[in-house]
Amino acid sequence: IMKKFFTLIAAVAMAASVNAQTVYSFAGCTQESFTYEDSWYKYDATNKQFDYLTGSKSEYAALSLKDSPLSLLYKNSGAKTKVFTISDKYLCAQAKGTQISVSGLTDGQEVAFSVASKGSKASAFVIVSGGSVESMPTFEAKPTDADPTFQTIKVKATDKTIVLKETAGGFDIESVTITGTGTSGISNINASE
Repeated sequence: IMKKFFTLIAAVAMAASVNAQTVYSFAGCTQESFTYEDSWYKYDATNKQFDYLTGSKSEYAALSLKDSPLSLLYKNSGAKTKVFTISDKYLCAQAKGTQISVSGLTDGQEVAFSVASKGSKASAFVIVSGGSVESMPTFEAKPTDADPTFQTIKVKATDKTIVLKETAGGFDIESVTITGTGTSGISNINASE
């Protein structure tokens, strides 16, 4: 009986680790919620926005959510104000071409991006590297003064880092959810559940 009991406990523990889910939310973020290079970004506390200081045609500047595997990547040939704006419930990436990077993954993990169009142009996304699309909704433009309509993009990891790029005109991001431990069984030790 004890052998069957321990086998059952081990099976339940393995099933729980395979279906483990970690959610990284942008709700309630402040300037202190992010890490970034001062040479790339300056925070404007009055407008709750990050301004891009130095242009680079080849190098992406990362704005990373602390204690997470998430970074927002941006590059532009010149300085630009209001690249990222903090809202109470989400972060707004104002510019076309902004990328979302999720690192520390194992092959087979599912990453779900809760995103929405930020304005008059409907958002569009492509996988740059590290994953295959499981579901990609069609986004519609956000009506003036309306709340964002968040939809979920699901990507299965095929590498250690997934990079998702917005190609139409910016987006709002509410959260990123990582499910499972993939094929290696190693989970992200920096994740807060």
